[in-house]
Amino acid sequence: MNQQQIGDVWNLLLQSWGQKFAEQYGATPNQAWAAMLEAIEVDAARAAFKALVLSGSPFPPTLPEFLAEARKFVRVRAIEERNAATMRALGTSVSSEKAQENLARLRALLNS
Repeated sequence: MNQQQIGDVWNLLLQSWGQKFAEQYGATPNQAWAAMLEAIEVDAARAAFKALVLSGSPFPPTLPEFLAEARKFVRVRAIEERNAATMRALGTSVSSEKAQENLARLRALLNS
């Protein structure tokens, strides 16, 4: 991510966990957060943010927790891409409904 995107993610974290997040990590990303956020994709960061907010935890995420959620997104996307490539290679098609069912099962497996 670039600096603007890092700032945007940081602001989302600040807005979501408020003073708790600011007291724990500051108003701007420290070197550790900035270095790791720079190394991940925007979509992965957004997915991590969404998952952490939806988890309902009243506590701000740690950097390792945030990165773990981002890695989940990357793994699921890689599986989806590999499955799509396999299906194309096999010359078969799957209905959108069936694909969504399969995706839900994969996500459940990854979250367990």
